[in-house]
Amino acid sequence: DPANPGRDATLNHHDGKLMGNARMESPSMVATAVQSAPPFAGDSNRVLQLDGNDSYLQLPPNIIRGLEDLTVEGWVRWDEFRFWSRSFSFGEGDYRFGVANNGRTGNIWAGMDLGRTAGELVSPGISSRSNLTAGQWVHVALVAGADGMSLYVNGTLAGKQPQALISKLRGDSENRLGGGDGVPPLCGALDEIRLWNVGRTAEQIRENMLKQLTGSEPGLVGLWNFDDPANPGRDASPNHHDGKLIRNARTVSVDQSGSAGV
Repeated sequence: DPANPGRDATLNHHDGKLMGNARMESPSMVATAVQSAPPFAGDSNRVLQLDGNDSYLQLPPNIIRGLEDLTVEGWVRWDEFRFWSRSFSFGEGDYRFGVANNGRTGNIWAGMDLGRTAGELVSPGISSRSNLTAGQWVHVALVAGADGMSLYVNGTLAGKQPQALISKLRGDSENRLGGGDGVPPLCGALDEIRLWNVGRTAEQIRENMLKQLTGSEPGLVGLWNFDDPANPGRDASPNHHDGKLIRNARTVSVDQSGSAGV
């Protein structure tokens, strides 16, 4: 009963009261995800697994400061389509950009928060018609520059948003992979997340999306591949933008990366 979620369906009316973050959802939203094959196989490949409980990889500040063009790309797996669950977020406060699922759907959304007007967040964005299923790996790429922002899904352009300008951001002290602490968290996994100081073309995105990089590629600002068990948040590029695991975030081998939170 959505109007009375704690209702006792017997005639005795022992109705309950939801406390804290307790809520009811349809079974399709909480069913265990059926995992698709990971993008990279092999015993050495690991992924960042997040349980949806404000767990994420915290990145250092000032990673994108001064960049006029950039690309953030990588592999994402949503095990549950929670409300606007972000796969990554760069910026701070009400000024940040990132990629999430659209509402509670399997469509991918890329947006840029640009402050508030009359108390409402201004977030020009792009919504794809990807219609993912829970547990499906997908490659996403967000390209931003002077002409706005573009979203690519599995190497194909999903849309453009000319009003989403990185020049309007006011800092980047809250950079993270996954969500949490004010950013809707991700229940799922990430792999091979890359930050470039150029706007990558569709051809460049497609050419490298199924390759594991070394970290020495020109234009690469950061590469988080999670393949170092001793330093799971290590940036594999020479720039040492190493991240910190927050709360229950962890890296696991591919054969252990079952549905997060189960």
